[in-house]
Amino acid sequence: MTVKLLIRLLPCLLVLGFGAAALPGGSTQGLWNRERWLWADGGEAVRQRLGAALVAAYFVVEWLWGTGELAAQKLLALPEIPELWDTVGTTLIGCLVLAKVLFASRYSGRQLLVSVGLCLWFAFSHMVTGYDPIANSLCAMLMLKDVDLRWSLSWLSGSIFAKLAAHLALIGAGVFTAGWAERWETGRLRADLQFGSVNFLGIALAQMAILWLALRPRFKLWHLLPFGAVLVFIQQVPDCRSAVLIGLGFAVLLVLARFLPRLFAAKPVRALLCLAAPLVAAFTWALSLVYDKDNKVMAAVDFVLSRRISLAYNTFGMEKLYGNQYFFFGQAFIPDGFYRVDNSYIYYYYLCGPIMVALICLGFVLLTYRLLKQGDLSLALAVAMFTVYAVMEHCLSPGLNMTLYLMPIALYPHAEFALTLQPKAPPKEERSLT
Repeated sequence: MTVKLLIRLLPCLLVLGFGAAALPGGSTQGLWNRERWLWADGGEAVRQRLGAALVAAYFVVEWLWGTGELAAQKLLALPEIPELWDTVGTTLIGCLVLAKVLFASRYSGRQLLVSVGLCLWFAFSHMVTGYDPIANSLCAMLMLKDVDLRWSLSWLSGSIFAKLAAHLALIGAGVFTAGWAERWETGRLRADLQFGSVNFLGIALAQMAILWLALRPRFKLWHLLPFGAVLVFIQQVPDCRSAVLIGLGFAVLLVLARFLPRLFAAKPVRALLCLAAPLVAAFTWALSLVYDKDNKVMAAVDFVLSRRISLAYNTFGMEKLYGNQYFFFGQAFIPDGFYRVDNSYIYYYYLCGPIMVALICLGFVLLTYRLLKQGDLSLALAVAMFTVYAVMEHCLSPGLNMTLYLMPIALYPHAEFALTLQPKAPPKEERSLT
């Protein structure tokens, strides 16, 4: 099942499933606010266990399918047919997403409207652009509804670690090569460990470390030792500056939150965290338009952001940007043209149109606000750092942006099964007895 077919079928199947469950005899009682399993009520315990299993399988396939493909080609001398392997992998992921969304998630009428609207917009954007990561990001945003958040994120972090361990073991056994190559700016050697690229390896490990630190029940300073070791590994092996930057930024914010809790309880600071995405977008857009390499401040900001400002400036000033009559809603994806700009706030403006950029910023704002409101400060700080990382890499890709998996918190703020790291409150009857 290709992603193209999946995102076109999903809105129709959601409506059909909700209608089958909500209108068995023409009743509309509680249609708007009451959450229902799709197709038929009942089997809640089984469906929740099924949902957890599907999420775990999704993360395993998402992160380890490529490893298995490469290992099979090396060990079994199988032919290299990327199209076949990719089709099988996307079919597996598509089936897992469909099963989770249609059989192991609950929706109220309000939530169904949000889900269908999101699916229709992403399907339309995919139709215009032909850009598959748009569909992959939609799947990621819908997966974690009605599944324990801590458990799910632990599976995500564990899957990344399993991929790293498998690659290191296969490199040690001589099956894989480390992929050492010189960095063109400095001549320094760096390796991708067969992850596909050094930047992908760097951000994958940074996400693993950030999740590990964010999921600690109580943050302690010694937790920074293994976290720092991962950042040193990122600096020494893939030499990925952007991944190290967000890792260090997250650690600094977490330490400040540990020792200055009142600072992060202040409304101005919380507002700044919530508005990080639109502020970063406006700042980098403006700087990219007026960039001057002889200005020391601009050059320093450009260096910190891995040369993304000067790259966008050169594209604006020296190269023709692609465009056609569908510009407001995006345009056909052309690899040679679009990969010249990595800043998500600029990249998706030209690829998908200004509406998509506005939705990206809105998603970051709502997600940070909801996380702060429900007390998940560590995840809110991680989201704030990923608004900065979006300047350096494309954020509509689950492998590069773990915050996509947190989007049910923003999309379904009043869900009966709250996605939070906070301890679940006991039922009302139990609280009254105690």
